[in-house]
Amino acid sequence: MDLAQVMSSLSNAHASSGSEPLYGATWCQLDWHNARSEYDKSVADLLTAIQRCSTLALTDEEKYHLIEGARQREQAAFVQYKRVVDAS
Repeated sequence: MDLAQVMSSLSNAHASSGSEPLYGATWCQLDWHNARSEYDKSVADLLTAIQRCSTLALTDEEKYHLIEGARQREQAAFVQYKRVVDAS
């Protein structure tokens, strides 16, 4: 499995199945839950990337890109989550 395949599988591992309306919930609650869910998924993706780097035959550069990409997604999801929490 090459780096592109690994990155693709990480991106698809937690694809959302669509949004279903939650009756009685406020938009703020939905935003908070969605942001938290995305952050949780990004952390899981980062951990998966780290694990794959230890089990796949990748160069150091490929490992760096795999982990750095996952880390950047995790950081972006955290910032979004913090923004939503601070706004509520």
